Amino acid sequence: MALKLEAKGGKKGNVWDDGVHENVRKVYVGQGQSCISFVKFEYVDDSEVIIGDEHGEHTQKVEEFEVDENDYIVYVEAFRETATQETIVALKFETSKGKTNKHFKEGPGVKFVLQGGKIVGFHGRSTNVLHSLGAYISDPISTHQLHGKWTKKKKEEAKQEMTPAIRGWTASTSGTVNGKKGLLMHGGKAVTNDRFDDLFFYEFNSA
Repeated sequence: MALKLEAKGGKKGNVWDDGVHENVRKVYVGQGQSCISFVKFEYVDDSEVIIGDEHGEHTQKVEEFEVDENDYIVYVEAFRETATQETIVALKFETSKGKTNKHFKEGPGVKFVLQGGKIVGFHGRSTNVLHSLGAYISDPISTHQLHGKWTKKKKEEAKQEMTPAIRGWTASTSGTVNGKKGLLMHGGKAVTNDRFDDLFFYEFNSA
């Protein structure tokens, strides 16, 4: 069963939902004068290509991002317009093998990310532009599945409990620490039901 990640961005526009699929095969991003004008996704279900609707208003400047057959999207990075945060101005898609869309420009704006496993569908809000974006995650990453080396990063008030069996994270993101790729997690609920605000780093190659 897929996990639905809440749509992030503005509250304006009509709600749309592409539902859950086997995989995302292609992404279309339309760029307007100051924001993302529309998005459209192609999905695959049992080798059948499902072409989603255009969410927003079609423009001449369109970027196509194709996901390889043996790959899938695991990370979406977006920036909301700074003043009202009602429109999305930039979108980055990244696959499990590190492939990204080429024309992504970071900011300026308020950043948010969608991640946590294999992305198998999208939902959000739009009018003639894209206001918000959310995703469906298949096989979400669980800290119970991580059995490598955990390192608590410096934080003066950190508690001493160390365990990879931590749930209820308030934030997590992939990152690089001292040249090593891994998963950064902040905040959470320990197996003792205690709340804490520590920052943990899990190195992917430490298992």
